[in-house]
Amino acid sequence: MISVDGIGWINRQSYGCVRLNRQITLDSEKSFLSLGKDDRIFEQPVKNFGRFDNISKLTCCACSLALKDSSIDAASSRRDAIGLLGTSESACQIPNTEYFRDYVDCGRTLARGNLFIYTLPSSSLAEAAIHLGLGGPTLYISSIGNRLSLLAEQASEMIRNSETDTMLIVEADQDSSVCLVLKDNVETAWCSLDDAMVEVEQYKI
Repeated sequence: MISVDGIGWINRQSYGCVRLNRQITLDSEKSFLSLGKDDRIFEQPVKNFGRFDNISKLTCCACSLALKDSSIDAASSRRDAIGLLGTSESACQIPNTEYFRDYVDCGRTLARGNLFIYTLPSSSLAEAAIHLGLGGPTLYISSIGNRLSLLAEQASEMIRNSETDTMLIVEADQDSSVCLVLKDNVETAWCSLDDAMVEVEQYKI
């Protein structure tokens, strides 16, 4: 049976870990800029966090919080096989707009490379996987409707097919992100997938 082993979340007001019953209030929207050095989220500072677009920042934060909630620390060899599936309502529309606006402002001859990096919807997942040391399958899935449920279905199938024994699924947008750790372990199951889907709705804004 596929179950949820941890949930991490972040929005404009606060962030936290569900299983650990931990919630921390953000001082202001500007706090997003400094989250990469917050040791309550990350075990070590995130390199180049300041250049990340918002979705990448929130994806990285939510994934790290979910791993903390599941007690999978950075030293764990288990991270080598952990997979990551992600989705977003706005995908990379804002970074693409910023990139091409910069391209036009520069006389249509060049644009900044640090903007170009985030014109792919999978960039946020790549940043999270690199920083957190996740070596399993990493995929971006685009859909309409209940995106997180689709991710859960796909991740569960990958676990059943023995592609990995642990998957992170993350839904992120400009203002919030939520991440779940999925495992196939009946004996240590913390929360059912159905119950988790209900739980995470309160953290989206």
